[in-house]
Amino acid sequence: DTGFEVTVTSPNLLSGAGTTDHLVLPPPLVEPLSLVDIGIMGGKLLFGARKFTLSHTWVMKWMMANGYDNPLAVFYDPAKVVGLWHDNQEWEIMQVNHIDEGGAIIYWELMCNTSLQNVTTGTGLDGP
Repeated sequence: DTGFEVTVTSPNLLSGAGTTDHLVLPPPLVEPLSLVDIGIMGGKLLFGARKFTLSHTWVMKWMMANGYDNPLAVFYDPAKVVGLWHDNQEWEIMQVNHIDEGGAIIYWELMCNTSLQNVTTGTGLDGP
């Protein structure tokens, strides 16, 4: 699973842009959201939405690497964050929560939607 940011990747910088993938380590736990969770979000989440659980260690690493002073910027920086890539689909981050214990953040939960449009990679391993 990767998170990614928009970066120009073309040899000719005038011809367009692309994305740069950044591996999320340790890999996030990915779970389908229940209909109750989808209902609580008041229509923001679609059927098939997922919850991605990421380690706080990874978030802190990306905060330092990008000079952020707010951990939410890791997920919401419009100049760098497009979404998550999982199971041949792009996932849009809809809501970010952190889970704390004893006043310290332990992990992050991202509620995400996808358009359910798979991307063909040409590897023969594409999703349904």
